[in-house]
Amino acid sequence: MKHIGYAFLVLPVLFAGSLRAQSQGFGTLTGLVVDYGTHAPIPAVLVWVTSPQLQGEQAVKTDSTGTYLIPQLPPGVYMIRFERELYRPFSQGDIALDADRTLRINAKLRTEHSSDE
Repeated sequence: MKHIGYAFLVLPVLFAGSLRAQSQGFGTLTGLVVDYGTHAPIPAVLVWVTSPQLQGEQAVKTDSTGTYLIPQLPPGVYMIRFERELYRPFSQGDIALDADRTLRINAKLRTEHSSDE
């Protein structure tokens, strides 16, 4: 009988520990997207992230200040892509995101018709 009572005492402690482990350990990507020539913030840029750790991809848009935020990403290596009409798409890969970290990835987008390479 003593063994059964002990199992019921340990089980809630183990369960609580697994909930804490599940609620921690995510990373965040954030940054600012600006025009390459004018350095003005670009709103409504579609920001995509992909990783083998994700099922599919996650996407957000920059706000009116050109800022984006992608929280709750599992640790891993990511590729990020920035797209907006009238601008050339820009991608960056091999972004290592650790648990409980925030990485700032800024981008400067060139217009489709810019002559500078």
